[in-house]
Amino acid sequence: MPRLLSVGMKIACCEAAFGAGQGLCLVNGTYIEIKGSIMSDQQNEHTPTTDVDVPSAGLNASRRKLVRAGLAAAPVVAAFKSNMVLASPRGTNVTVLASSFASVTTTGGSVAPNARTTGLFIPMSECEKHKSCDELLFGPTGCDRSRKRGCGFDMAPSPSIATKTLKRVFKMEARADMERLAKYLSAGYLSAMKYGSDSYISEQRCKDIWRNYGSWEPTAGVRWSLSDTCDYFERVYSGTGFSDCLINPASRSDGRRCV
Repeated sequence: MPRLLSVGMKIACCEAAFGAGQGLCLVNGTYIEIKGSIMSDQQNEHTPTTDVDVPSAGLNASRRKLVRAGLAAAPVVAAFKSNMVLASPRGTNVTVLASSFASVTTTGGSVAPNARTTGLFIPMSECEKHKSCDELLFGPTGCDRSRKRGCGFDMAPSPSIATKTLKRVFKMEARADMERLAKYLSAGYLSAMKYGSDSYISEQRCKDIWRNYGSWEPTAGVRWSLSDTCDYFERVYSGTGFSDCLINPASRSDGRRCV
């Protein structure tokens, strides 16, 4: 059985307490699971960790030592309460699925422990620089009487937007919700093109939302209006407004509700 000890911040304390055994180490209110030997601080100072993103802002020196030890020795699993790095491939960004957000806001915070609640996306600042933006039309192929390929969004909601390239859509000064929606869906479309089923939204879903003027059902029995839809996308691209329990699966393991 693992032993439970409360030790100081020094990683050496954990090493002294457990050696090559296993147990749980309580550090500043966070449990560190020890499943094997821990490398010393001196060894870890010389261990490359370039393949893993480690949060630096807000971590004190002792916490950085713990993170380095965990990355170098592998058996150590650390879960900090703040400065969380999402479990995603290096260089990608994660956001909450519309279905998950809609479910939580309509069921009082009920989320299944093992439910998939996130998907990958391209930030708006990167979408604006995407290599396809100059030649890809928002609407159907050739809708501007050129030979440019189109994303395939319907003309009806806004013919003037449909004939714009994605670059021009991103540069629009959005004064109305439909103009904001066009920007969000353009970014969503690029994310779907890049990440496929791992994206937070699909290409077809983007087109359906546009065709219905922003009104749709993100999950069964829940219908969003245009303003609801824009509010969700604003949360996605501003990086704020989502509960931690939707982003971090570990926080749902104790059955607590998302608030």
